[in-house]
Amino acid sequence: MNPVDNPYTPGAGTPPPELAGREDILQLAVNTIKRTKSNKAAKSQLLLGLRGVGKTVLLNRIYQIAELEDCQTAIFEADPNHTLPELLTQQRHRLLLKLDRRKKAGEDIQKAFNLLRGFANAFKVKIGEFEVGLSNEITTGDLMIDLTDLFVSIGTAAKKEIQLS
Repeated sequence: MNPVDNPYTPGAGTPPPELAGREDILQLAVNTIKRTKSNKAAKSQLLLGLRGVGKTVLLNRIYQIAELEDCQTAIFEADPNHTLPELLTQQRHRLLLKLDRRKKAGEDIQKAFNLLRGFANAFKVKIGEFEVGLSNEITTGDLMIDLTDLFVSIGTAAKKEIQLS
Protein backbone atom coordinates (compact mmCIF):
# COMPACT_ATOMS: atom_id res chain seq x y z
CA MET A 1 0.00 0.00 0.00
CA ASN A 2 1.11 3.55 -0.67
CA PRO A 3 2.51 4.90 2.65
CA VAL A 4 0.76 8.24 2.11
CA ASP A 5 -2.68 6.59 1.87
CA ASN A 6 -2.12 3.97 4.59
CA PRO A 7 -4.56 4.73 7.46
CA TYR A 8 -2.39 2.73 9.88
CA THR A 9 -0.08 5.30 11.42
CA PRO A 10 1.01 4.15 14.84
CA GLY A 11 1.57 6.85 17.39
CA ALA A 12 0.92 7.02 21.10
CA GLY A 13 -2.77 7.89 21.44
CA THR A 14 -3.03 9.36 17.94
CA PRO A 15 -6.56 8.61 16.77
CA PRO A 16 -6.82 7.04 13.33
CA PRO A 17 -9.34 8.35 10.82
CA GLU A 18 -11.56 5.34 11.62
CA LEU A 19 -11.78 2.92 14.55
CA ALA A 20 -12.64 0.07 12.20
CA GLY A 21 -13.28 -3.29 13.77
CA ARG A 22 -13.53 -1.91 17.32
CA GLU A 23 -17.32 -1.66 17.50
CA ASP A 24 -17.67 -4.67 19.83
CA ILE A 25 -15.15 -3.25 22.31
CA LEU A 26 -16.84 0.18 22.30
CA GLN A 27 -20.33 -1.33 22.61
CA LEU A 28 -19.21 -3.45 25.56
CA ALA A 29 -17.85 -0.28 27.18
CA VAL A 30 -21.17 1.53 26.62
CA ASN A 31 -23.09 -1.42 28.07
CA THR A 32 -20.76 -1.59 31.08
CA ILE A 33 -21.13 2.13 31.78
CA LYS A 34 -24.92 2.04 31.48
CA ARG A 35 -25.25 -1.13 33.60
CA THR A 36 -23.01 0.35 36.27
CA LYS A 37 -25.09 3.53 36.36
CA SER A 38 -28.17 1.32 36.83
CA ASN A 39 -26.53 -0.49 39.78
CA LYS A 40 -26.19 -3.70 37.76
CA ALA A 41 -23.13 -5.91 37.58
CA ALA A 42 -21.04 -5.56 34.45
CA LYS A 43 -17.99 -7.29 33.02
CA SER A 44 -14.70 -5.46 32.88
CA GLN A 45 -12.42 -5.27 29.86
CA LEU A 46 -8.69 -5.63 29.64
CA LEU A 47 -7.16 -4.21 26.48
CA LEU A 48 -4.02 -6.03 25.45
CA GLY A 49 -1.90 -5.71 22.36
CA LEU A 50 1.40 -4.73 20.88
CA ARG A 51 2.58 -1.16 20.86
CA GLY A 52 0.78 0.97 18.30
CA VAL A 53 -2.33 -1.15 17.80
CA GLY A 54 -4.70 1.42 19.34
CA LYS A 55 -5.13 0.57 23.02
CA THR A 56 -4.68 4.19 24.15
CA VAL A 57 -6.98 5.42 21.39
CA LEU A 58 -9.68 3.02 22.60
CA LEU A 59 -9.18 4.04 26.22
CA ASN A 60 -9.50 7.71 25.26
CA ARG A 61 -12.69 6.95 23.32
CA ILE A 62 -14.14 5.01 26.29
CA TYR A 63 -13.21 7.96 28.52
CA GLN A 64 -15.17 10.26 26.16
CA ILE A 65 -18.16 7.91 26.21
CA ALA A 66 -18.13 7.83 30.03
CA GLU A 67 -17.91 11.64 30.20
CA LEU A 68 -20.88 11.92 27.81
CA GLU A 69 -22.78 9.58 30.14
CA ASP A 70 -22.01 12.06 32.99
CA CYS A 71 -19.63 9.69 34.78
CA GLN A 72 -16.72 10.83 36.90
CA THR A 73 -13.60 9.55 35.18
CA ALA A 74 -9.84 9.50 35.58
CA ILE A 75 -6.99 8.50 33.32
CA PHE A 76 -3.42 7.98 34.41
CA GLU A 77 -0.42 6.15 33.05
CA ALA A 78 2.15 4.13 34.92
CA ASP A 79 5.23 6.20 35.62
CA PRO A 80 8.51 4.71 36.82
CA ASN A 81 9.16 7.90 38.84
CA HIS A 82 5.97 7.56 40.92
CA THR A 83 4.51 4.78 43.02
CA LEU A 84 1.05 3.37 42.35
CA PRO A 85 -0.38 4.99 45.51
CA GLU A 86 0.98 8.38 44.35
CA LEU A 87 -0.62 8.01 40.92
CA LEU A 88 -3.92 6.86 42.39
CA THR A 89 -3.97 9.57 45.05
CA GLN A 90 -3.63 12.35 42.48
CA GLN A 91 -6.60 11.19 40.42
CA ARG A 92 -8.83 10.31 43.40
CA HIS A 93 -8.14 13.75 44.87
CA ARG A 94 -9.16 15.37 41.58
CA LEU A 95 -12.39 13.36 41.49
CA LEU A 96 -13.27 14.21 45.09
CA LEU A 97 -12.67 17.90 44.46
CA LYS A 98 -14.94 17.71 41.43
CA LEU A 99 -17.68 16.06 43.50
CA ASP A 100 -17.16 18.44 46.42
CA ARG A 101 -17.71 21.47 44.16
CA ARG A 102 -21.22 20.22 43.50
CA LYS A 103 -21.85 20.40 47.29
CA LYS A 104 -24.50 17.67 47.23
CA ALA A 105 -22.82 14.60 48.67
CA GLY A 106 -21.62 16.42 51.82
CA GLU A 107 -20.81 13.95 54.58
CA ASP A 108 -19.92 11.16 52.15
CA ILE A 109 -17.40 13.40 50.38
CA GLN A 110 -15.78 14.28 53.69
CA LYS A 111 -15.51 10.60 54.57
CA ALA A 112 -13.91 9.88 51.18
CA PHE A 113 -11.44 12.76 51.65
CA ASN A 114 -10.52 11.36 55.08
CA LEU A 115 -9.97 7.90 53.61
CA LEU A 116 -7.84 9.42 50.84
CA ARG A 117 -5.74 11.28 53.43
CA GLY A 118 -5.35 8.10 55.43
CA PHE A 119 -4.45 6.16 52.29
CA ALA A 120 -1.89 8.77 51.25
CA ASN A 121 -0.47 8.86 54.77
CA ALA A 122 -0.24 5.08 55.08
CA PHE A 123 1.58 4.82 51.79
CA LYS A 124 3.65 7.97 52.34
CA VAL A 125 2.22 10.02 49.47
CA LYS A 126 2.90 13.75 49.23
CA ILE A 127 1.89 15.48 46.03
CA GLY A 128 2.27 19.20 45.46
CA GLU A 129 0.04 21.20 47.79
CA PHE A 130 -1.97 18.15 48.84
CA GLU A 131 -1.46 17.91 52.59
CA VAL A 132 -1.27 14.48 54.06
CA GLY A 133 -2.52 14.35 57.62
CA LEU A 134 -3.81 11.81 60.03
CA SER A 135 -7.44 10.99 59.51
CA ASN A 136 -10.12 9.58 61.74
CA GLU A 137 -10.50 6.75 59.23
CA ILE A 138 -8.53 3.59 59.90
CA THR A 139 -6.21 2.29 57.20
CA THR A 140 -4.73 -1.15 57.39
CA GLY A 141 -1.53 -0.46 55.46
CA ASP A 142 -2.57 -3.20 53.02
CA LEU A 143 -2.82 -1.66 49.55
CA MET A 144 -5.53 -4.06 48.37
CA ILE A 145 -7.81 -3.49 51.36
CA ASP A 146 -7.25 0.26 51.69
CA LEU A 147 -7.61 0.87 47.95
CA THR A 148 -10.87 -1.08 47.89
CA ASP A 149 -12.19 0.94 50.85
CA LEU A 150 -11.14 4.16 49.14
CA PHE A 151 -12.85 3.26 45.84
CA VAL A 152 -16.03 2.15 47.62
CA SER A 153 -16.11 5.41 49.60
CA ILE A 154 -15.64 7.54 46.48
CA GLY A 155 -18.27 5.50 44.66
CA THR A 156 -20.74 5.96 47.52
CA ALA A 157 -20.21 9.72 47.47
CA ALA A 158 -20.57 9.83 43.68
CA LYS A 159 -23.73 7.71 43.80
CA LYS A 160 -25.30 10.01 46.39
CA GLU A 161 -24.39 13.04 44.27
CA ILE A 162 -26.11 11.44 41.25
CA GLN A 163 -29.22 10.60 43.30
CA LEU A 164 -29.45 14.21 44.50
CA SER A 165 -29.04 15.65 40.98
